[in-house]
Amino acid sequence: SSGINAEYGGKLGACPLSAAPQFAPVRDDEGCKACMDGLDLVDQILKSDQLMDLVNIAIDETCKAIGGDVETCEGIVGGILDPILKNLIALFDPASLCKQAGACPALLNTKWEGGIFCDACKDGVLELQNIAEDHETDAMLIELTD
Repeated sequence: SSGINAEYGGKLGACPLSAAPQFAPVRDDEGCKACMDGLDLVDQILKSDQLMDLVNIAIDETCKAIGGDVETCEGIVGGILDPILKNLIALFDPASLCKQAGACPALLNTKWEGGIFCDACKDGVLELQNIAEDHETDAMLIELTD
């Protein structure tokens, strides 16, 4: 199972399948600061409670609009959607992205290089496997699509 997780992590770019490509440094310190500032803003938005609330409301309303009952829709949002989104959002790292893009070549020990995201990716894939194998999830989805 952990081999499967590492394989998916590699395909997602969170776990190394082979040596990481080296990008030529194309920007100076000012470019690095601009990259980090921009992606830090995106990071704050992605991790904000307000964004999660909006996504949950949109999915819940869509679920109800296609015939799901309140309990089913709340189960889909809380039991399926939230864990998936939280695991995906945890993978967003401005420093790693700016370094990979070549804007911050001097950054050391970003989260991706430290293996933190490989572990987070494996956890996310395990969460997806658990959701997929959960009979309650099947029942909710079947009820929604009937």
